Amino acid sequence: MASSTTVTPGPPHQGILLSQQQWALALGDIDNLLRQHQAGGTTSQDQDGEFYNVTKHHWKNKKERSQCANQSCGKQFTLTVRHHHCRKCGDLFCDQCTKYQMRLNPLAHPDPQGKLYKVCQGCLGPQTIGQTRDHMEMYKQLKLKCQDSKLKQINGMKGRYEDFRKRIDIQRECVRLTDGFKASIGTSGMRKNLYDLKAGIMGVPEWHKAAYWMHTSKSDNCATCRTKFGMVSNKKHVCTVCGFGTCVTCSSKELIVYIPNEEKLTGQDVQPKLAIIKIIGCPEKEPDLCVYLRICKMCRAQLESAQIEEYQQSLEVVDESTDIWLKIVNVNTKFNQAQERISVHLPRYQELTENLESRQIKQDTGSAQPKAKSNIQTLARAQGDLSDHFTSFVMILEGLKRVKPTTKGQTSVLRNIIKAKYNFYQESMFLFRDLKRKLAVETPPEILECIQGIVEENAINSAYLSIRQLGLESILLSDKYKLGNRVPGEIARAEDAILQELKSCLEKARKDWDEHQQGINKMLKIQLQEHRFIQPSTGKLRQRGSSYAQEFMVQRCEKIIRQIKLQVVEKCSDSHFVPSKNALETLHEWILEISVA
Repeated sequence: MASSTTVTPGPPHQGILLSQQQWALALGDIDNLLRQHQAGGTTSQDQDGEFYNVTKHHWKNKKERSQCANQSCGKQFTLTVRHHHCRKCGDLFCDQCTKYQMRLNPLAHPDPQGKLYKVCQGCLGPQTIGQTRDHMEMYKQLKLKCQDSKLKQINGMKGRYEDFRKRIDIQRECVRLTDGFKASIGTSGMRKNLYDLKAGIMGVPEWHKAAYWMHTSKSDNCATCRTKFGMVSNKKHVCTVCGFGTCVTCSSKELIVYIPNEEKLTGQDVQPKLAIIKIIGCPEKEPDLCVYLRICKMCRAQLESAQIEEYQQSLEVVDESTDIWLKIVNVNTKFNQAQERISVHLPRYQELTENLESRQIKQDTGSAQPKAKSNIQTLARAQGDLSDHFTSFVMILEGLKRVKPTTKGQTSVLRNIIKAKYNFYQESMFLFRDLKRKLAVETPPEILECIQGIVEENAINSAYLSIRQLGLESILLSDKYKLGNRVPGEIARAEDAILQELKSCLEKARKDWDEHQQGINKMLKIQLQEHRFIQPSTGKLRQRGSSYAQEFMVQRCEKIIRQIKLQVVEKCSDSHFVPSKNALETLHEWILEISVA
């Protein structure tokens, strides 16, 4: 009789232990990226997908050197001549003296199997084999010639696009669509059939046309990718939200305005709704009364974010395992939105930096043309916006630390998400910082200081606006649920520190504070009405009352304050706005303490 063997399974806790170890490694990856984003460190990834840093313990303090350590160079470090650490010896050099690379291990020792890091020429050693040729000047001349024709085509279009885009009120345009649907179709199936018959015959309905439709829809190029429209291929389509002309690739018919099926027969005055299809928060099946509208990528990203946030607030208490999967899906959706924003804005920033050549800027500023100032402001705004998008991306990644996977499958999915997003951040952030480095090399110092000044002014202004809004919302919630004044009081201290530096910044720029304050108050009013930071769940407030309100307020304050702090650190020079940075750091540490207590 044949003998049989049986495989005895390991202890049941072994799989759980392995899952916990994998999740601990994933949390280490998140902390690694947070340190890199905050400190601008160099990070590598090994062949197995694990992440590590080259050691920085031997790096010299930047305060110890005021000039390049290369004796034959000796450049003084300034705003335009930045310091760079040699990853091998740790000394400080200028950009030109650290343009070499060597393979190092995590301990900064030479290793043929290691990763490539920047090093100084002294660490690289003498190179006697082969020869080098410098074709940079020839490349710059050819690049300028190739860009001449391109600049003439896109400069006028870009100016109009940026000008109209910043004037658009998305909320007002959405109200126009819902009101137009209600007036033309309402709850009548017969009027819906008549609308379908007229579509394509009677032209574009008036309620489809945005506020600037007459100006923006006449463009000959796509507002997103800048490709030229054609009669047969790459036909022009118009976004019904912003009114910009877009190609079929940069737009889709995924916006619906509809009457919910359960409300159309109530006999009451029903208000139509807007939704992005295939995203959580949209109707599970197509409503009987709905119209599909075309929407561009930029408007879609904004409406999608608002739709997901509204859906999350309506979620009731669900099973713990199901809740974790929902969190994973929601976080991944947020990642995709943030990734889409970076993917759209990074090529635009690259285009702006490439077009802002040194020779052209000198000519513009020499004649004091308004166009030169507009180009500088556009570039500064693009740089600031892109920094904000990267910070939002990092904040979403940090949010994964609060997810506690309970199964091996959940851990595996989260690990894969973290690795994918980590790689995207590495590639995109490297390109962003490389573009800023090239801009510093090719741009005159006075223009670079002007760009950095605009970025920092916008950063401190945005920080003050956000911290003041957070303070007002915390006061309202504390008064309503009798939570005391500890949190609003601490926020007010940080607000005062930022306010003083904002006033000083505006004074240097010779701007009127009273006029600026009026603009801030108007923006605050809009933000408090449409984009609140603290929006606790109504259901949980009914269940838990003031204890939930206190817990939720502290949690949201911690997240918002951390985001404000990261944005200020990322955008501003180390020596600028130090009191504001310290105030935000102190406030964040205090919020963390009371959240743990």
